[in-house]
Amino acid sequence: MGRIVIQAITVTFSVIVDIVIILVAAFWFLRDHQRLRRLALDSLPARWQAQVDFGFTAFTVVVGGYFRAQVTMALLIGTLAGIGSWLIGVPFPLVVALAAGVFELIPLVGPFVGAGVAALLALTVSPLLVVEVLAVFAVIHIIESYIVAPSLQGRFVRLHPLVSFLALFAGIEVGGFLGGVVAVPITSLVVVFARSAIGDIRERRPELFDSRRVAEETVARRQRRRLLLREYRLFTNNPLMALVRGLRRQPRPPGGAGQEGEATRPG
Repeated sequence: MGRIVIQAITVTFSVIVDIVIILVAAFWFLRDHQRLRRLALDSLPARWQAQVDFGFTAFTVVVGGYFRAQVTMALLIGTLAGIGSWLIGVPFPLVVALAAGVFELIPLVGPFVGAGVAALLALTVSPLLVVEVLAVFAVIHIIESYIVAPSLQGRFVRLHPLVSFLALFAGIEVGGFLGGVVAVPITSLVVVFARSAIGDIRERRPELFDSRRVAEETVARRQRRRLLLREYRLFTNNPLMALVRGLRRQPRPPGGAGQEGEATRPG
């Protein structure tokens, strides 16, 4: 058990070193980003400068805003986890706070990893303390999911949860922890570029988005494809579907028709 705890602490501090490297690089980038941006734009052809300038702005708004929101959430969740662990008697509450805050930077799976580190430390004391740890992190998860995350992350990550999960999985497979940190915001940025490109195409080629013309072409295309696939079918008409359609077409007698006939029949 002690070996597991030591490994958890080692991994946590190695991740902290990676985070420090990212923060130092971000500091220098924020300090000189205007000069670097102008140098990059001046070195490009004039017709490309507007597109590249939009890319820089989108990166600053989407990815920068996402990471600011994530760092704010990490500080809040780490503080809550450390205080909660200290109150219930978990060993090394500062390590729990650091682990919960750092792993909070990884979307979807990060909170569970932070709770796992706290549970491992609590297991060195008693199994009952593990239950208390899970209860504390359940409350933290409720605060994160229903209070903090909607207001901070909602405007930066406009992705379906399945897309976020696949992006996160791909990022971890390619780049490990750092890949998992940047996967979701980079995917969100790609979606922004795609929406911008579609908007440009819509402006240049409005006929492609004419719903009436597209509907007419779609009907003709479906008929052509239906005729093509009919050559490969065993039955030209599906017997089961023909039976179902026949049952649906049978006229139903109107309600009370027999009674009306008996009432109007002369005695």
